[in-house]
This record gives sequence, structure tokens and C-alpha cells, in this order.
Amino acid sequence: KKIINRVGSLKIGSHVWIGMGVVILKNVKIAEGCIIGRSAIVTKSFDKPNCAIAGNPAAVVKEKVEWARSDYDYVDNEN
Repeated sequence: KKIINRVGSLKIGSHVWIGMGVVILKNVKIAEGCIIGRSAIVTKSFDKPNCAIAGNPAAVVKEKVEWARSDYDYVDNEN
């Protein structure tokens, strides 16, 4: 009856893109404007903004990145 896996904090900055299948562990902070690549395992905090983060364990693979969301929800290229 002893708690051995206490709940931790999680802070994700604004305008962060998290790819499919990403796992983010407790006690992690992700700075604003970052991109987390598909299937990354984030085990530590990343305080530097606008970075591309990928891998297992996750690491910064590129700095000074920017991304923008398109105004279109869906683009039909066949018509």
C-alpha cells in the first residue's frame, strides 16, 4: 500500500507539434515552437524553443525550426 510511482508534472509550450505515436514521460517540459518527430520517446526536458526533437531517447536533431498550420483543413488534389 505504498505509492512507488508518483504522479509528475508535464508542461508543453504553445505551438508544439507532436507526431503520431510519441511518448512523453512525466516531469518533462517542452519549449514553445518545437516539433516532436513520430514515435519519439521523450524522457527529459527540452528548454530551447523552436527545435526539432526525435529518436529514442529523444534528442534535438535541428535548431531554429518553424512550422505553420495551413488554412485548409483538407486539400483535394484530384479535382
